[in-house]
Parts: sequence; structure tokens; C-alpha cells
Amino acid sequence: MATISQIVRFVLPPSKTKASEFLKLRQHLAKSNGIRDQFFGYIIPVEGAGLRVRDDEMCWVIQWAQTSYSSVTASSQLKSQLHDLVSPNDTEATDATEARSLVFSFPDNEVPELDKALTAPISEFAIINLSPTTPKSDISFSHSMNKTFTDCYLAEGFRGGGWSYALNTNDTNGTVAATPAEAEEVLLEAEKRRLACYYLGWESIEHHHAYARTALFAEEVDKLAPHFAPGTGAWYVRFERHRDTQITSH
Repeated sequence: MATISQIVRFVLPPSKTKASEFLKLRQHLAKSNGIRDQFFGYIIPVEGAGLRVRDDEMCWVIQWAQTSYSSVTASSQLKSQLHDLVSPNDTEATDATEARSLVFSFPDNEVPELDKALTAPISEFAIINLSPTTPKSDISFSHSMNKTFTDCYLAEGFRGGGWSYALNTNDTNGTVAATPAEAEEVLLEAEKRRLACYYLGWESIEHHHAYARTALFAEEVDKLAPHFAPGTGAWYVRFERHRDTQITSH
């Protein structure tokens, strides 16, 4: 079996009202069958990370049982609640505020390591967006894509993680999450998936930066770099785990 990991990013002004609305949405979702975990936190702007971060951009990771992901995310009530959350002052959400979604699949036996990334003091989402001409089926290329992750276990301050190709898009920004209920999500065929996301847990951002200056880090990245397309980069979050007993503190 597999776990579906959905990353939803959207602008959430740090007000008590918005925090309360977001809490209610998480609580509503937690009541759905098949929700395994939720993590949320504001994205930390980091110079040189390579990806645009919107002001007050929230990162919400939802861990689903594979069997329940499609039916729950297609719920008109869920889409409506998310739409209302990201629509400022009763107006329509814009490109600058709308919720965007990336969807990944992980074998259940990899989830404990994935949890280490999400519960670490700093969670990094490192994106490699591959060019259309990338030889994904080449054995040496596949080896480098995986080794650039496994080498992290030799780095000081690394907690754990996992990586996978996005199922729903090759756009780093993701697809619009609050689409009309009748719109079905289209998943890419395996050979057409080119957006890799590495979930990486660190003791601190400085630990990652120190590792990025090492020869070990460069060893595989230098091999992969010719295949990087726009949208390659990273973002960082300090996550909080959702609890139904949470109260708003903003």
C-alpha cells in the first residue's frame, strides 16, 4: 500500500480570524476516513533558495491513505472551505493568493523516514524540475537522483526524509487546489513525471547550507545539473503537527 502526500501552499495572513478558519478546515479534514496526519507552517524566506515565496505563504502537508485521497479531495465542501480561506475579503482568489497543490506517493514502509523530515526543526522541500529531454530511464541517471538523497544521511544535522516524483504536474507551483468540484484531477503517466521533490529534515537551515558546500553534495548534483529546468530550488518550513485539541494563538 501507499501513502499520498499532498503539499498545499497558499497565502494565509497571520490573523486570529484566518487562523481559526484554517483550524476548522483541518479539523473538518481530520474527521474524514483515511487522513493519516497533517503538518502546517509558514514558509521561511531563505536567500538563494531559488524559488519565489509569497508573503505569509502557508505550507500544509496532508498525509492520506491512498484509497481515500481521490474521494475526499473531490468533495465540494472541502473545495469550498479551501476556496473561502484563500479568497481575501469575500473576493476571488488571485494568482498571488490561490491555493496550489503538489501530490506525491510513497510506499507505506517509507513513511517513518518521511515523518522524520516533517517533524525535524527545519523541513526542506528540495525540488529538481527536470528538462523534457532528461534520460529518466538511464540507470546511471536514476542512481544519481537517488544517491543525491541517500548521501544526506552522511551529513551532520540530517534527520531523515524521502523523495518522489509529483503525480499531478510538472509545474513547481502545483495545480490549483480549490478547483470546481466537477473538475477531476488528472494524474501524469509515470514516464511523463519530471518534478522530483525531496523531503529533507534538518537540525537547522545552517546545517543544510554547510552540507551544500561539501564535495559530497556536489558529487551527484554536478551530474544532475545539466538536466535542471526552471522551477528547480527549495523552500523551508518549521512545521507544527495538527492536533484536534489545538486552539488559535494569533
